[in-house]
Amino acid sequence: MGDLSSTTFHGASTRAETHARHELPQGPPYPFDSVLHLSRYSWAVEHVIRSGDTAIDLGCGTGFGTALISNFCSHVTAIDLDPGVSALSERWGTKNVSYHCDDACSNELTNRVLARNVDVVLSMETIEHLEDYFTYIENAIAMMRPDGVFAVGTPNRTMTYERYPNRSHMDISHVQEFSAVSLGRTLGWYFDDVEVYYQYLPNFWSTHRADRLYDLNEVAFSRVVEHPELASDAFGVMAVCRRPTTRHLFTD
Repeated sequence: MGDLSSTTFHGASTRAETHARHELPQGPPYPFDSVLHLSRYSWAVEHVIRSGDTAIDLGCGTGFGTALISNFCSHVTAIDLDPGVSALSERWGTKNVSYHCDDACSNELTNRVLARNVDVVLSMETIEHLEDYFTYIENAIAMMRPDGVFAVGTPNRTMTYERYPNRSHMDISHVQEFSAVSLGRTLGWYFDDVEVYYQYLPNFWSTHRADRLYDLNEVAFSRVVEHPELASDAFGVMAVCRRPTTRHLFTD
């Protein structure tokens, strides 16, 4: 994982009201939910972000991921619908982050948030909360460089469908959840190059205890095409998208 030694995450509740508003407790090691959240950003630092990149955290939530990646980026634009986003700079002590309260699905987003030609757009655990995720994806494309990267992390619907009681979603706030196939096909309409990964904890289903804490290096990411057997074990799917296409644009 990326070097997190210079990043401190201060105390917060150990149980968030919803996964969308997750609060990261002191660590490492971390509770199960927290290590899944944090590892998505840590993986992006290692595999997506290059030192000095400009980035957008689209749907930044409580801001711990923004604070993490700001240590590796020249500037980060953080966007969230919660008005509390305005207080995150003071909370996390970030100097190279601009925070914006706005709707990722708004047709006017790019008129109000003037970030352009960024190297990386990250969006972790946001797409599953959105009814109009089409405009959300188009907004991301409008703000990134033509050779930039859009990385999306979201819960794995195959796992929740097969393992959760009554085939429920991971959280009641989710509008929909995506399998690896459905996420790849949705983003494949907008990008010519989409790689999808499973995020999982090896042997979790046979060894997990409620009081167990985890280190970041215990979370694994594997390409879906190489490990389809992980479909019902993985907690998350991560899509890394490059080369935006124009076939989704309609003209009269």
